[in-house]
Amino acid sequence: GWLPYVITVEEVKRARATLDELALAAGRDPASIEITLFANPNQADLVKRYRDAGANRVLIGIDPTDEQETLSQLGVVAETMLA
Repeated sequence: GWLPYVITVEEVKRARATLDELALAAGRDPASIEITLFANPNQADLVKRYRDAGANRVLIGIDPTDEQETLSQLGVVAETMLA
């Protein structure tokens, strides 16, 4: 897989196409090369655009300070990303 740290949606689109071409040329299934990206809890639209551009998963960062805060932030992520 591939795990770029900072990347635009357009770069993901181009990279997905390049990875697919390289995989096929090497006799590999392009779907076997996954793209994983990072986002913040308030970036639901960006997550959707990453997915549409070819990303397989997006890791959502939270900044927990204690158990209650962690659960609260996870609740916000679930509401925002799964809506």
